[in-house]
Amino acid sequence: MSTVQKSIRLSEFRHLSEAEKVAALRELAIASQGVPTDELAVLEGRIRAFEARYELTSEQMRSRVAEGVLPETAEIASWLIALEIQGRLGVGAGRWPLRS
Repeated sequence: MSTVQKSIRLSEFRHLSEAEKVAALRELAIASQGVPTDELAVLEGRIRAFEARYELTSEQMRSRVAEGVLPETAEIASWLIALEIQGRLGVGAGRWPLRS
């Protein structure tokens, strides 16, 4: 199992835009946590598979579930959990607010 390896020179960091700095810092944070790249690839693959199976983007699915148009089945819940994990790792489109 490989881990994310990332570094950046301070001299290069100073010349980045604010958005680029945020992205670089996010990548460094992930690398420092030792998130295995193969597990990230599996997670992203699962999300892409759900999107292909349902012919919806994750955002469209979230909207349809929130509107009650798409029922929250066990499979949809698995998709939402995958998105939540991705969001917590800071490598995805964001987090789904889980219901209490």
